[in-house]
Amino acid sequence: MELDTLAGMSLNLKVGSAVSRFVPGLALVLAVAGCTPEQTLVAERPAVRQDALAGAEAKLAAGDFAAAAADYARLGNAGADALAERARLTAALIAADLDPAAPITLPPQVPSDPGAARLHGLLAAARLEQARDFAGALTRLSALGTGDSTPYVRGLSLRLKGRAALQAARWGEAAGALLGAETAPLPPARRGELTQAIWTALNHVQDPDPAAVAATGSPHAAGWLALLEIYRKQAGDAAAFGAAIDAWQKQYSNHPANELLIGELVEQSERLLATPRQIALLLPFEGQLAGLSEAIRDGFLAAWYADPRGPSRPPVALYPTTPAGINQTFDKALAEGASLVVGPLEKAAVEALAKRANRGAPVLALNTSDQSAQGEGAALYQFSLRPEDEAAAAAQRARADGLSHAVAIVPANSWGDRVAAAFATQWQTDGGRLLGTIRFSQEVEGYAAAVKQIFGVDESEARAAALRRITQRKIEFQPRRRNDVDAIFLAAYPIDARQILPQLRYFHANDVPVYATSHVFTGNVNASADQDLDGVSFADMPWLFRRGGERLKTTVDTVWRDRQREYARLFAFGIDAYRLLPYLAQLKAQHGMRLAGTTGQLWMDTGGGVHRDPIWARFRGGVPEELGAGPPVSSQ
Repeated sequence: MELDTLAGMSLNLKVGSAVSRFVPGLALVLAVAGCTPEQTLVAERPAVRQDALAGAEAKLAAGDFAAAAADYARLGNAGADALAERARLTAALIAADLDPAAPITLPPQVPSDPGAARLHGLLAAARLEQARDFAGALTRLSALGTGDSTPYVRGLSLRLKGRAALQAARWGEAAGALLGAETAPLPPARRGELTQAIWTALNHVQDPDPAAVAATGSPHAAGWLALLEIYRKQAGDAAAFGAAIDAWQKQYSNHPANELLIGELVEQSERLLATPRQIALLLPFEGQLAGLSEAIRDGFLAAWYADPRGPSRPPVALYPTTPAGINQTFDKALAEGASLVVGPLEKAAVEALAKRANRGAPVLALNTSDQSAQGEGAALYQFSLRPEDEAAAAAQRARADGLSHAVAIVPANSWGDRVAAAFATQWQTDGGRLLGTIRFSQEVEGYAAAVKQIFGVDESEARAAALRRITQRKIEFQPRRRNDVDAIFLAAYPIDARQILPQLRYFHANDVPVYATSHVFTGNVNASADQDLDGVSFADMPWLFRRGGERLKTTVDTVWRDRQREYARLFAFGIDAYRLLPYLAQLKAQHGMRLAGTTGQLWMDTGGGVHRDPIWARFRGGVPEELGAGPPVSSQ
């Protein structure tokens, strides 16, 4: 087939069919940027070529992507200079945008022209995204400038960055890029994808900053924020949500969410758990768990008082529990009108409820059972502050940071075994190599021995001792550590971590990043005590960094100041236990959905277990500084 001549340019191409459904006869021209088909080139006057370029850009700005791609391809094959290089690469980018499934061929040589080099880098990022190497795509995109790119190319760059950041759970970065992309032209088939991606990103941002959202330049910024507020406050009440959405649609009639998203959100709201007649909160208010239970209760009731439904919120009744009497207490709660039960807290009590053939009401247990729920009774959901979730999050964070060879340092007990196993599973699932797991004892010698074992210093010392015995000479010896470790996972409480970190520095391992669970931080800032923890990154809750409800945090700090200092994380746990209730059925039905909570981003596995993706912080000057969210823990 022969393409038409363009402004006197003689051009013959053999054309395939990769994107023929967009432009008949264009295929191979758009699939490659280096132009290998047979061609005959005739030098064109600069003015004619500039006019052709302006025409292609005008079609692109007008949304005629297929015609623009054809023009860029013809122009790109009319020369070998910088303008032609840019045109060929732009044609390839449009082709990839029109047909995401078509393989992307990247010219091996990076152009010397800065503008063409940027386009080449953008095509490389698109290819990395196609290969699901999202971290690589983000790295490539971050190195690119915008230069004198067209609005379309700038928008494409933002969409690529936003999608890759979304996959890496960098929610704020994703939201900013995707909202910014709304100012640029894009193929109609990509509009729905962008709408869904923006909603996903915004819905994962704890408290979006209106100024930052507006700064993206999105013409729909105000509508997005208003929709998010309605969804978060009223989705649990289908009638109120529907009325609020009607008002929103009248105010934002041209918003892109109207075409695709609104119907889904209304349907989701209608599927939410119906408002219960009464909530029963079952906790062990006596014995060793009394203090923990009171903190959970206070957080739960604080969230209840802050519930925007006000007088229409369901009443809460408290029931003290013991593992032995859990079935009787449960039956009593149902008999007294409860249609939803929260608790119990003790593992044995949760297992007792899991064994019931008929529960009679949905249960959100505040611990996990090692066995699946039995019988055909109402659903049993399980929510706890599992350290395994944080260990898995640490593995994902380190892999997202580009690290691949790790060692784990955990206490020599069953708790250490649990978190070590969770870290190892996630780390190896994500392609990392675990070089070893070291268990420390809580003695000064135990800390040093653990660090020596990690880096092979003990073996180095043993070799030196053997050499001294053989030679019968006093040999000066400087121990050397192994250098293949690029990440350390640490599961330790502050008293242990403050001993381990100085040992790492002593053996010259201060350049190896350390990722820890929240247990490394007491929850209260103590710069002098924690200065030895500088550089340690750890998973924790938004609540400790005054996110997830600024007004509620202020109230809790005022009313329960002393208990909040001791049990801050349990207050947040109680708050999320209450806030989860309207979304339990939806979370289970929509695998992968996440709910912004005070303990992290909450999601549910297929068995009804609630998990959380934490945020990240790093010690600096003995004070933890928030880093933001990490990658999502696998929901497989």
